[in-house]
Order: sequence, then C-alpha cells, then structure tokens
Amino acid sequence: MTEIKIHDPFSAMAAGPVMTGSALPRYPDDIRNRRPELAAVAERYWKAMAPRGPVPVIDEAFLDMIRRERHMSRQENSGGGCCHLVTEILQATHGLEKCAVSVLAPDGRVAMSGHYISLMPNGSILDPTADQFGTRSDILLLSPSDGDYGLYRPEFSDEWNPDHEPELAGWSEFPGAEHGWDDFDQDNALKADMGPHWWCRDPSRQLAWLENTSRTYGSWSLARHDELEPDFAG
Repeated sequence: MTEIKIHDPFSAMAAGPVMTGSALPRYPDDIRNRRPELAAVAERYWKAMAPRGPVPVIDEAFLDMIRRERHMSRQENSGGGCCHLVTEILQATHGLEKCAVSVLAPDGRVAMSGHYISLMPNGSILDPTADQFGTRSDILLLSPSDGDYGLYRPEFSDEWNPDHEPELAGWSEFPGAEHGWDDFDQDNALKADMGPHWWCRDPSRQLAWLENTSRTYGSWSLARHDELEPDFAG
C-alpha cells in the first residue's frame, strides 16, 4: 500500500474533520498470498479502464481536501458513506474516474455492493470513503501490488456480468453466481444468511465508525448503528 499519514477514524471526532496522525497498521492477511489470480484479474481490468491524464499528487493538501469534501457531504446528508458524492467531486476537479464497484471478501464473495471509488490514470484505486468499512485507513490508495487491490471489482448486475460482457470474463471462475450475478441481490442474501458483518476483519471497527458518525452527523448513521448493534453484540 502507498503509505499515507492519516488519522485513525475511530479516535475523537470532536477534533474536527481534518486530522493527521499515524496510519493504522496493515492487516497481515494479503489477498495475493491466497488468491493471486483475483488481484491479477482486477489489475488487467482497472488498467484498461483507467482515465487518461496526469496522476495527481497525493499529498497532505490533497488528503485534507478529500476529508473536507467528505465531511461537508456527510453533514448535508445526515451521515452515510457519501462515496457517490465524494467521487463525483474528484472526477470533476481532478479527472479521476468515478467507478461503481463491489467490495469483496477475501474469498471473492460480495461483502458490500453499491460502492464508488476513484480510478487513477495509472490504474491505482483511490477509496476516499474507506473509513465506513472499518479499514486500516480512512482513505485507501491501492496500487496493483497491494493485497487489497483485488478486493475491488466492477459491480455486476443481471445484465452486466461475466456471462454477458467479455471484459468481465476474468471473474467468471470466482464465487458470485450462487445467488445470481446481481451483486445487490448477492449482498443482501449473504447478509441474511450470515449476518451483516460476516465479511468484517474486525466487526467492532465498523460499529465504532457508525457510533462516531451518528454523534457527528445524525440520522442515517444512527439508524444503521441501531440496526447492526444487536447483531454485533450477539
């Protein structure tokens, strides 16, 4: 992972929307070690889809801009990840391609559908709202050599999936069709079968994010927290 100095999103949020500090530690499990072909498929696809243009410098000023825009978007929308809004801003201001993705569990199944990331001209993935998943960083910048790169793939639907689109064929051998190709349906079915946090490396971190954002932003995060808390406690 490209090293970025960022704040721990579960520290005291009262300090304000823009904070700096030590990066969270990396998780020891690396998807490339277990499923290197998943990362290889993602690399081929995202590099082919990458926008043309200069690669922006990812410095503290750039990260602060992301955090300000993210904070304002969440204020205006009573919380939530606001990935669709933040990636729209990055597309308009820096030419980074807004891409609809599903975030995968390490075994290739859908952990979260309906997410958006920013695709860099060099094929790297920028997730400006990664904090909502309880990840090691509030912002993730992943190059193809990073283990979690393979956990981001384009979002499938019944009409747009490896059975119909040649550019998606690389994913045809991975889990995904047990509930149909539609990622939204698969996401909901897996959560119904296994619980809403089945995919989390550390479920308590996602709940902590919801607790903090419900205090800061209000209704959306509070409702989601109250929905998940009994399951986390169980």
